[in-house]
Amino acid sequence: MNALASAAHGEWTKVRAVRSTWAAVGAFLIVMVGVGLAVTATADPANLTVGERAAYHPVSQAMSGVFLGQIVLSLLGALMVTTEFTSGSITTTLLAVPRRGILLLSKSLVLVAVVLPLAILGTGSALLVGLQILTSKGLGVGRTGIVTAALGAPLYLTLTALLGLSLGVILRSTAGAVFALTGLLFLVPVLVGLLPAADAIGRWLPAQAGQAVLVPKGTSGYLTPGAGLLVLGLYTAVLTLAAVQSFRLRDART
Repeated sequence: MNALASAAHGEWTKVRAVRSTWAAVGAFLIVMVGVGLAVTATADPANLTVGERAAYHPVSQAMSGVFLGQIVLSLLGALMVTTEFTSGSITTTLLAVPRRGILLLSKSLVLVAVVLPLAILGTGSALLVGLQILTSKGLGVGRTGIVTAALGAPLYLTLTALLGLSLGVILRSTAGAVFALTGLLFLVPVLVGLLPAADAIGRWLPAQAGQAVLVPKGTSGYLTPGAGLLVLGLYTAVLTLAAVQSFRLRDART
């Protein structure tokens, strides 16, 4: 326990000292609030048919920034390890914390400590501002899903950040991690969407599983919010185990 606490303290010191952390924090808040503000501010009830207005989901619109925000936070997770591999400082880190499992656990705990409060702040602000704007336009009625989104979105974003950390450990390259994350969260869902059984397959993909907390319950192509978070958590667990094995079996310099 002392080894974990010491390692976590060191990771906390590092993550606060690097500019990429604060850049990611700023970028995430701008994306979350900015995109949600843009989407809700430009919403025009006059352009909606009766059917579209009945199906309008204000919570989803206010949380539109989540789709880009997940990339920012998953990149932050990847950078926690890729920068050390790129600079070679991972060797020094391993001299201080030779137990690699402890080191990865400490990085994961620090990442959660940074991302979860940030995600709560960003999503909460986006919801508050976006729903206020939509209510003033008469589009905020029937705000179903607020509690699910407010509780589920931060968990969804935190899990994607941990996905980024695991991919960073496995690929050991910032560019590689960015490419893999973009493909996993955006490209794969687009390709699956072209298939005849798109809804049946797509609901099990990581991003779509997590996004179940943002759409109305029963929406075609999505799991229930709880099941979606569970599926995303399983993806995260599998990649985490793969990252642990990769880190243990490979030399730190290769």
